[in-house]
Amino acid sequence: MKITNKWLKEQNACSVGIEWATEKRLVDKDGIYFLEQLISADKLDWASWLIVRVMSYEQYVRYAIYAARQVLDIYEKEDPNDKRPRIAIESAEKCLENPSDKNKAAAYAAAADAYAAAVAAVAAVATDAAYAA
Repeated sequence: MKITNKWLKEQNACSVGIEWATEKRLVDKDGIYFLEQLISADKLDWASWLIVRVMSYEQYVRYAIYAARQVLDIYEKEDPNDKRPRIAIESAEKCLENPSDKNKAAAYAAAADAYAAAVAAVAAVATDAAYAA
């Protein structure tokens, strides 16, 4: 798949990213080459952005589950009683197995709860840092 300016704009790429890709002459290049250049330039957040936009919905969800599982133990060490992130992962897995409307709704609700847990955790860390300062 070629990554074109038109495709980047259709995917709502940021203007800074489009400008960078144009300057590096990556536009109209193969997606794998484009991705390799992002990784080489240490633009991992941009690489992740690109990866999820070329995936199918199922691939995207599997990627999100994989990423969440990588950090789940860190979260649970900090707050072992908060199971919202684990429930969100399990709900997403269940939705992949059986994408019924009921499972999709449960997965979206669990994801929202996990997001709320993450926001609360970040707020607590920021509060602690401010207090320490």
